[in-house]
Amino acid sequence: MAAVKQLSVGNQSIESKNPVDLYRSLSKNQVMERKRHATASMDMRTIAKFLCQMKVTKPEVLRATPEYRALQGCGRALRGNPDPMRLFALSQEVDVIDEFWSHSWHGESWKKILLLLVLKNGKAAMAVGTLGASLAMFLFMAGILPGKYNAGRDYDALNSCWCVWTGILLSSVTLAFWKTRKMVFLDRVCVNQVDEDEKCEAILSIGALLKSSQAMLVLWDTTYVERLWCVFELAAYIKSHGDGENRQPTIRPTLLGPCTCSVAVSTAVFMLVALMAPFDDPLLGVRVGFFAAAALFRGFYRAIETTKEQMRNFSVQGAKCACCDLGHTGEGALMLCDRRIVLSSCIDQWYGSIDVFEESVQSVVREELARQLGQDAFPYLWFVTASVPVVWGMMDIVAIRVLAGAREAAIHYAIVGLVWWLCVFPSLFAAWSKLAFLLRHRGRRGYDILMNFLCCLAWPPLLALVYAFQYACTRLLDDEVYAALVFATTWTVVVLVTRSPCLRGRARKPPTAPNESALPDEPAPEPAPEPNIDEKDEQEGPWRGTGGHQVYVHVSV
Repeated sequence: MAAVKQLSVGNQSIESKNPVDLYRSLSKNQVMERKRHATASMDMRTIAKFLCQMKVTKPEVLRATPEYRALQGCGRALRGNPDPMRLFALSQEVDVIDEFWSHSWHGESWKKILLLLVLKNGKAAMAVGTLGASLAMFLFMAGILPGKYNAGRDYDALNSCWCVWTGILLSSVTLAFWKTRKMVFLDRVCVNQVDEDEKCEAILSIGALLKSSQAMLVLWDTTYVERLWCVFELAAYIKSHGDGENRQPTIRPTLLGPCTCSVAVSTAVFMLVALMAPFDDPLLGVRVGFFAAAALFRGFYRAIETTKEQMRNFSVQGAKCACCDLGHTGEGALMLCDRRIVLSSCIDQWYGSIDVFEESVQSVVREELARQLGQDAFPYLWFVTASVPVVWGMMDIVAIRVLAGAREAAIHYAIVGLVWWLCVFPSLFAAWSKLAFLLRHRGRRGYDILMNFLCCLAWPPLLALVYAFQYACTRLLDDEVYAALVFATTWTVVVLVTRSPCLRGRARKPPTAPNESALPDEPAPEPAPEPNIDEKDEQEGPWRGTGGHQVYVHVSV
């Protein structure tokens, strides 16, 4: 177990206690009377000094778990109150952590779980669902899977929805149970929540855990920057990994997962209604499937707006921690204040001052979020991934045409299906999301229902325009394959033009660190001198940062 051997206090040099023992004793609510305040302050400086070194108290503290174990049981580790020892048994000792999951326990767990499932298993779910749908298409064309005649259709052939149902079933199972083996750190799994000694070891080693992490995933919600330890994790990771673009934390709003799922469900309902309804009404699926998506997208844009505002005005003054929430009392005794260690010591020493760290979040981290999300708050490629049920539905239509002997029509719908998946639906969703953004503001319950309904009403005219153009291509050109190619070429050009950075504005420059000059000829400002922890004011009360300003930090993930 690592220990700090010497601690310099003023002009004296004294033998220091083990920082783990200090943190444990101070965390166990031992009474710190006013006459013992100087000793307690020395102990806290010892703890802060050890945290700043970003070292593990012992190698066994460095633990991680495979992603699939952290998400097993539909994210059991992130919800409810599972057996802590069973969770801890899922982790193992490692030399390097592939990814550190930073999140706030005050956020809604179901949103975090859905986001993680989409991030980690989404591509595999899309691929497995598409392979299963392809198999179902060939089995139907071979006559192995049955079909039925639909008298309300404009063609006389067996109808099928095997591809859509197979894709939905296999993708859902894959999303929930796919096993990704990247080693990640999740606090509830990788920290022994029962043994207080081991828990103290992990808390003191949090800086080393972050330094040993190859990447950091921030599950961002509106409570993240309100929690002290979340801010500490963000500060420690940025400090230990520098300002390189490849080392910046990956920030994902938690509502990104539910919104992605809502797009997938909406397109699946759209295709099922189009295939199974006893009449030709392609817009019926829109009215049925997109109401929930409207509510989620409006909430998503409210969250994005709040996130950007929080980053723009980020300040450590508002951060909260559990000890302060409890008034630093527990079981009739005073508690150690995490704020004094985390804020006034670690962040102040790492960045030179609290102001520099705040500027780092306001500029570097905020720009990194904008870069990761792209020009739109909801990335275009996420729309493409979530719209994959369109391909499954088109596979059914192709199989129906092949079975009916209409080979040219089958090729036509194969081309058109790919265009609808890669171009039409993502572009329409991107345009429709602008309306959801304009109607994002929350009101009374009746107002919210009305706004969701208005968002749904925007879909029929959008789809009607696309159907009209597709119908015009088919009617004006005698060859169905040629008509499909014209349709595909037109939409490809539309997507390339609308997604072009030249028309959407100048591309964002990579974010720069706070001390890096934006102008090449302008010298960078001198960094603030690093404060000496040992020279902190020992007076009772909150510690003070640069310039004597009172320092508070809130972190929540």
